[in-house]
Amino acid sequence: MQPNIDDNMFLILIFPVFGALLGWLVHKIYINMLRNHVQKKYKDIPVAEWDRYVAPVAGTLLEKLPFLGTILGFALGLFFIVALFLYNYIFLAS
Repeated sequence: MQPNIDDNMFLILIFPVFGALLGWLVHKIYINMLRNHVQKKYKDIPVAEWDRYVAPVAGTLLEKLPFLGTILGFALGLFFIVALFLYNYIFLAS
């Protein structure tokens, strides 16, 4: 008795789904293990040492944040204007 084509199609479609679900599950477990490891390591650092390491990095990032927001807003504004012109040219100017 030969296998039915529908059975083969089911297997062809279900294996990638199971592979993706397995990959997603392994990723979630890895991220959770990594998060627990980092939290455990950071709890062992004294507060004074933490401030000495984090304050300079956070200070430089927070100083650049308004500038990056300005650049992002400008880029999104330009994109919106170009999108409006393209929409008008493609769909409305016929």
